Amino acid sequence: MTQTHALLLSLALEVPVVVGLVHWKRWAPGRLVVVVLAAVGATLLTHPLLWMLDPALLPPWPGGLRYALPEVAIALIEGAVYAWPAGLGLRRGMLLSLAANALSYGAGLVMHALSSP
Repeated sequence: MTQTHALLLSLALEVPVVVGLVHWKRWAPGRLVVVVLAAVGATLLTHPLLWMLDPALLPPWPGGLRYALPEVAIALIEGAVYAWPAGLGLRRGMLLSLAANALSYGAGLVMHALSSP
């Protein structure tokens, strides 16, 4: 998978989760455009960081599990980005990030498993 494909997949999975949850819970009435921009911006900010990470620096865990720790760091960064612009608060920002990143990380694990010989 190319970086562009991975980025597009991350955006396609994470942005609807964030926006959908914010809309469903009515956490940011009248600020959904800001939430969309925050979700897109957070992914555009963090995706290259994870993509450029040297695999030699990661723990020797099997398959995609070796990316679990960096993914936690990414989730913390994105949670802060979600919290600030739309005034969601840190707790809600982190909950949104956890939901969005759990989905995209899980999808990555499935894709890794399907592409392994």
